[in-house]
Amino acid sequence: MAPIHGLTKRDHQDSDLPHCSSGDAECGARMRRGRRTTPCVAAAMCLCARYSQPGLALVKIGHTLGVSREGQNFSVASGLEPPVPTHPRGMTSPILSSGPPRPRKGAAPMVGGFAPSIDIPKTTTEPPPTTPDPATLPYFLHHVNSTNVTIVRGNTATLDCQVFRLRDRTVSWVRRRGDRILLLTFGSMTYHSDNRYMLEFEAPNNWRLVIHEAEERDQGHYECQVSSHPPKIHKVFLSVFVPQLEIRDARGETVREKFYQVGSAIDLTCSGSLVTRDRLVWLREDGSAVVSKLHGGMSVEATPGPEGEQMSRLRVEEATTSHSGNYTCSSTHARPAVLRVHVLDAYSLN
Repeated sequence: MAPIHGLTKRDHQDSDLPHCSSGDAECGARMRRGRRTTPCVAAAMCLCARYSQPGLALVKIGHTLGVSREGQNFSVASGLEPPVPTHPRGMTSPILSSGPPRPRKGAAPMVGGFAPSIDIPKTTTEPPPTTPDPATLPYFLHHVNSTNVTIVRGNTATLDCQVFRLRDRTVSWVRRRGDRILLLTFGSMTYHSDNRYMLEFEAPNNWRLVIHEAEERDQGHYECQVSSHPPKIHKVFLSVFVPQLEIRDARGETVREKFYQVGSAIDLTCSGSLVTRDRLVWLREDGSAVVSKLHGGMSVEATPGPEGEQMSRLRVEEATTSHSGNYTCSSTHARPAVLRVHVLDAYSLN
């Protein structure tokens, strides 16, 4: 049963008395006998008598009984003495017990009454149960959340993601391209259509993304994400280095155009930094390859360079005008180098 709303200061004026029925008026008249009180208090008594239960004490607050002042609700439990409220002028109001009130004649049996006391929960500084304990959240190796990986084009890129305290959470790899996010793996499943991408789990906690035969287009931002709340993200930037081949003359100078006389020797060397396992190929401008054996007065010889780099040497014993043209040195994973050769006879030199 909801508590009885209190009378406001306006109710204290005799001109604004609460409306009482005939039974309430009789009740008020009985309760006013022998007491110096106002009609407003009598009306309050009427209301209290109507809604209270037998055995409940009526509390006088200010000029009202059994109701609250300025919207504050009080409840009185049967058989218990309620706290003494403070009078607006600083005086404590007495507790008046008038005995069990009589119900109105012909009225239905009274039920309910004042609302029971409500226990206010104690305040606490502990976090709510939904806030995860930081000591239980997953974390990455050395608590590092970003790394950079650089590989040479054509090699295998390995992106490590070591997760501790994973428990029942899931690890996924995504790639970011501006505002676009491409899902690569989820758990142990791979969702990329390119079969060069694979998820290799290394016990006990390394969720490794492997990219075979890495190309320049594979360069970019990758993220290893853990489905915690909030999510944990390990960012990896993959750099794919593409070697650049160079053609040098007999003096070791890089050249893009070279002039020879008819009958002179041509000696050219092709090499590239970090080109360690690709075979270097010489091509003529018509697309035909220059083979390693002597062919048309030309020969190609593969020689090891410093730190295991590949080198290829093109030689012509006696140059003719037919050796003029473009020569390209290329490999599978490096940018090619192009040289323009001019073989001039005596008449052309004059």
